[in-house]
Amino acid sequence: MIGLTIILSILPLATISLVGGLPALFLWGFLFPFLNLSQQHRLLSLAPEHANVILALNSSMLYLGIAGGAALGGIALHYIPVTQLVWLGVACLLLALLMLVLSLRVSARTVRSKGEARAEQEESVA
Repeated sequence: MIGLTIILSILPLATISLVGGLPALFLWGFLFPFLNLSQQHRLLSLAPEHANVILALNSSMLYLGIAGGAALGGIALHYIPVTQLVWLGVACLLLALLMLVLSLRVSARTVRSKGEARAEQEESVA
């Protein structure tokens, strides 16, 4: 996601120079599928017994995000020029990155507390 944020921030070069824009567009197209792949792996590791439901909800949220991004971009075009629209995308990506970091912290805390509870339970049994 960090790589996509960096690429998105240099994407305005595509409007200025074909030489600067083509590598950025190539890297964007190359890296973007890895974002969904890593998200699916993370979700499946959290609850493998509910794989069908988790992947269906993930796909639904992906499509909702695409539609919401298109709507937000359309509204933003009324207020900012198209050449500056990329900064709204960068802001959305940074917000998503922040949410990911917070989610990872909550997941780590939950796993840690479950491990401590399991250890306490094993001590009380022994």
